[in-house]
Amino acid sequence: MGVMAMTRGITPIDAAFELMGLHQALALTRFIFVETVAGKLVFAAGFISSLAAGLEKGNFRPLGVFLFLFFTLWFLFVMPQTVLVGSVSTMEQSGYKDVTTTQILEKAGYAGAMADPVLDLCARWMDALVSGATAVVDKITPANSYLASPFLFSKVSMLTGGILARGITSAELEEETARFYQDHYWPALRRLGQDNGVAWPGQEDVVGAYTEEGASRWRVLRDKLYGACDQDQVFSRMFKRFYEGVVDKDAVVRALLKRELVLKPRRYTIMAYDLHPPVIKMDAVPADVLQRVIQALPFIQGGALFLGWSAFPAFLAATLLSRRIRVLLIFLGCMLSVKAWTLAWALIDKSAWAGFSLNLMWGGPALWQSPVVNIYCAVAAALAPVLVTMGVCLVFRKK
Repeated sequence: MGVMAMTRGITPIDAAFELMGLHQALALTRFIFVETVAGKLVFAAGFISSLAAGLEKGNFRPLGVFLFLFFTLWFLFVMPQTVLVGSVSTMEQSGYKDVTTTQILEKAGYAGAMADPVLDLCARWMDALVSGATAVVDKITPANSYLASPFLFSKVSMLTGGILARGITSAELEEETARFYQDHYWPALRRLGQDNGVAWPGQEDVVGAYTEEGASRWRVLRDKLYGACDQDQVFSRMFKRFYEGVVDKDAVVRALLKRELVLKPRRYTIMAYDLHPPVIKMDAVPADVLQRVIQALPFIQGGALFLGWSAFPAFLAATLLSRRIRVLLIFLGCMLSVKAWTLAWALIDKSAWAGFSLNLMWGGPALWQSPVVNIYCAVAAALAPVLVTMGVCLVFRKK
């Protein structure tokens, strides 16, 4: 009996669920083939059917194949077992600390999870293959690593959308912002002769047109607006991780101020300054619905891994009774397809990021003002598991 520490899965959720599935696979396999008469019945049924097939063909090759498969698979998948301890997910390796794989296992009663070493090795090979391919995809946008935090881009966008929808909630900050527009921003625009639909209070040339007092008040106001956008603790952690020289916080503040102008135009036109702000459409699909879809993905993958590995004893029995190793290969192929959901999701995430970057390059709106991108991520991510696994099943069916 050995002890292993390893990295597996992407999130603590799918990593823990897979370990539970491997534990269940070992427990059920030993229960069926060692602790009950079911194993003896499988052996007897396979032996008799192989003998009958051999007598019909006039040779004992079917019986020899059955005996070879039975004892080989018995010593590979039934007898050996190993304790799995110290397993961590890729996210944990990247610094995620909110919840760990070990904590989930302990809470679920799997603190001493065990597995068949061969199945565990297969699972780790699959992990290495999928994680390696995802790491290559991650190179497209290194500042927004999918492995470090899956769908971070979409999560930040949805949280930002929620903050923009709420607007400035502090009456004092709203008053201070309105007064700043009246005393400093509108006068600066007049001096520049700019169209206020393009400029915003933090624009470089606008800041340069402020008086000394106006520039000082803008720095104070800007910090308060940063705080208003960073009011959610979860959002704060995501924000720091996401905005690594890619997008400035000013983008969120600008969007926040623009929405305030749309929702409360008279509050920001005390001086009767001519203002015709563009109408910002509200999200057709609530951000919390999209957020739940994205948050559910690790549970969907983890549940599929748990059920898949738990079903291993049935595939093992089918392999022995049919005397075809292809049954086990189909099983492993299906499990690899479930692992490959990660790669599909990473490609979806990167394509959304690429679309967002091109949109900004062409002068389009920020992602949080373009809910269609978030809807695309949620719908595509929900369909990806079905399409990937169905594709693998079709490949095996043709063979």
